[in-house]
Amino acid sequence: MSKRTPPTTQPAAVARTANAGGEAQASSSTNDPGVAAASAVYYNPISRYQEYVEVPGLTLFDIHSQPRCEIYNPDIRCRIQLKVLGSEFHCPICLGYIRKTRIVKECLHRFCHDCIEKTLRVGIKQCPQCRIHIPSRRSFRPDTNFDQLIQSIYGDIEQLEKFEEEEIAKQNKKNMNNVLNSDSRKRGMLYQAEQRVRRDT
Repeated sequence: MSKRTPPTTQPAAVARTANAGGEAQASSSTNDPGVAAASAVYYNPISRYQEYVEVPGLTLFDIHSQPRCEIYNPDIRCRIQLKVLGSEFHCPICLGYIRKTRIVKECLHRFCHDCIEKTLRVGIKQCPQCRIHIPSRRSFRPDTNFDQLIQSIYGDIEQLEKFEEEEIAKQNKKNMNNVLNSDSRKRGMLYQAEQRVRRDT
């Protein structure tokens, strides 16, 4: 096989410096005027790359970049777990589902009508969630759209809360049975240990 010939030596490197206006100053280790003329390249001083100056103060990216187009498709649907948004539909005062939604104009927080009215009636004239001052009941306004949203997602709130209470009661009963079974197992193991000690003695 024939050996690869070594590359030929390149001409001396040319140092280029640019001022604020983008004008380049060339200095070469050779006195050849042709090399000096070829080395007078106007590079953009504000760019990280060796690019020419088309508009002072702008890079090629700034000049030729296009704004991103908004992707809009009405047929696209995003699926979100309901438990992620569960806190948005619960009243911070009673911790239940919001009923007859009232929104505070000063901070746009939502509460049940009865809950926020009772809070203001007892003399707490501030938002229970952010503590902003609420001057009077005139700061409340109904939010029927939010009520319709809750209705469309959860349906009948009364039946939903009844179902959740039954599920909580079943879970508590199951946990209590587990506790009782563990206690009975502990008592049985202790009784067996006492009987074993008596037989050994």
